[in-house]
Amino acid sequence: MKTSVAALAWEIWRKNRYGLLLLLLFLVVCVGLSRTATHLAAEASRLWPTAVTTAEAGEVIEANARATEWRNVAAGWSGVLFGLSLLVTLAVFAFAESSPMRGFSGIPSRLFTLPVRTGQLVLVPMVSGVCFVALLCLAWSRLVLAPILPPDAPVSGGYFLLLLPATLVLFQILVWTLPGFPKTRATLLTLLLTAFAVLCALPFGDFTWWPERKPALMAIYGVLLVTGPFVAWLGVARVRNGERRHWPALAAVATRLANAFSRRRDFGSPAAAQFWIECRRNGRLAFGGLALVILCVLGLNAVLPSSNGSSSVQFDSVYVPVLVFLVFIWTPILGLTVCGDAGSRRLPLTTFQAVRPVAVGELVAAKLKAMTALLLCGWVMAALSAIYVWAVLSGQVQPWFDRIVQNSESGMIAIVLGAISMHVLVGLFPLWLSGRVPGLPWSFVGLLVVFAGIANIVAWFARHSEYWHLALLLIGFAAAVKLGVAFLAFRHALKQKLVNRGFVAGTVSIWLFGTAICIELMSRICAGNGLDATLLVPFAALLFPIARLALAPLAMAMNRHR
Repeated sequence: MKTSVAALAWEIWRKNRYGLLLLLLFLVVCVGLSRTATHLAAEASRLWPTAVTTAEAGEVIEANARATEWRNVAAGWSGVLFGLSLLVTLAVFAFAESSPMRGFSGIPSRLFTLPVRTGQLVLVPMVSGVCFVALLCLAWSRLVLAPILPPDAPVSGGYFLLLLPATLVLFQILVWTLPGFPKTRATLLTLLLTAFAVLCALPFGDFTWWPERKPALMAIYGVLLVTGPFVAWLGVARVRNGERRHWPALAAVATRLANAFSRRRDFGSPAAAQFWIECRRNGRLAFGGLALVILCVLGLNAVLPSSNGSSSVQFDSVYVPVLVFLVFIWTPILGLTVCGDAGSRRLPLTTFQAVRPVAVGELVAAKLKAMTALLLCGWVMAALSAIYVWAVLSGQVQPWFDRIVQNSESGMIAIVLGAISMHVLVGLFPLWLSGRVPGLPWSFVGLLVVFAGIANIVAWFARHSEYWHLALLLIGFAAAVKLGVAFLAFRHALKQKLVNRGFVAGTVSIWLFGTAICIELMSRICAGNGLDATLLVPFAALLFPIARLALAPLAMAMNRHR
């Protein structure tokens, strides 16, 4: 390389070429879906003026239904893949790498020893990332989203062209300037992603104050883009000079709080001690991040006016952001945190965890119990916070009780979302336990694509009842594969003495109980909404996991004895 700038740009491309090619694949797939939906809509509109007979009118109605179906599929997949593209872009241009000793770090320390200016280390990934995310936004808005969304949809303006680069710049600043404060960095990154999701949703909401606040927000994004490189340069320069000092006063306060809530009594068994270690060592960071996000959402609701201009707190504005964060952000972060090691910030087991005097099955059971307990506590905390703000601060205690008693759909929706959250939590459980897969967002991309694909397949079969016999055959085949994998995994784990028969019996019992609950919930949903249960109820029997739980001890053994 003739210049250091070219060398840095080549390194970014070389390390992340597969991720960038994945972004191109996402764009090509969604462009194809968008063009197909646009073509079908044009065909339907062209047939409508020529329809004179009843048969031709039926063809037009069928063409309109097909065009609407393709537009919904294209819009759904485009939203999912565009969100994944943004996450991958953040990971690519963070210009960070994972170290076996230090975990996830900022700019690689090896680059600090090269004869390269600190300004070049900062500006090359930052400028290239800003240009790339701006081009990505333009390509998606013009080629994918504009043809399938309504003409008045706010996707082609300059708001997102400033919001996305500003978010990338803030993400890079937090990653680069706080390598010695992993917990603080994780908390701030969580708040940044949550605020980004809220700010992206503002143009699509019915807010009377939005036209007045939009120029101010765009001005703030512009200021961040201008001042961000200077702030990043100052922070990286301090890191390069070794000026990374902890805050003694803050550390002392944190230590006193931890000792105040520490456990004083003895443990009944090594498994109980391991469960306490998992909750204390790995769960506190995720639970504290959730509490901070909930406080941020409640504070925004207390400060910002509602959509009708009044200052009263609306229930939808409280629980919707919290639910979105719970299901799609906090749940996978919780699973990744508990499966790995928050102290070392990496998925492979540390020596402290690997030499614990517990069997592999007990270690897996402790992590499962810790994830379940933290998930339930998070849902309870989110529910109580939303209910308190809406019912108490708004003075609507009695209307809230009347709404819950008279409308059972609210409770059913909460149960369904909780089940989805639990399913997402164990979606990558054995892969994370193996310690040989990347963290977020790479390991979560495949799961979201699989979930979105299954949802589209189920929706297609639900609309085409003439193919239900094929759908039932596929469900039976999937059930056979699932049970076969679980049987082989349990058998192999028992042969290697990784688990005992009690672990297998308990897992099977929980699976039977959970499957019965899923079938009952699906039956009630179908009965309450007038849906045909012929396909949906058998599909609900596949939702509760058992094969992944059976593979978990084998994955943990692979990680522990690598």
